[in-house]
Amino acid sequence: MLLVDFIIFVLSLWVGFEVISKVPATLHTPLMSAYVVTGRMLKMFRRRIAQPPAASAVQASPNGKAGA
Repeated sequence: MLLVDFIIFVLSLWVGFEVISKVPATLHTPLMSAYVVTGRMLKMFRRRIAQPPAASAVQASPNGKAGA
């Protein structure tokens, strides 16, 4: 059973390499640019983690008055 799986794996590697090597060079650029655009779109719509509010330089004193 392991030998059959290994043979199928090697054949799939060979067939995949043959198919990819037959793709004309004119298609490589549009395919890669579509990949880049898709990645940018996904990044654009990702939820951002909320930033914690920055500590104020002037903080209130315990008596309620602003002070340093």
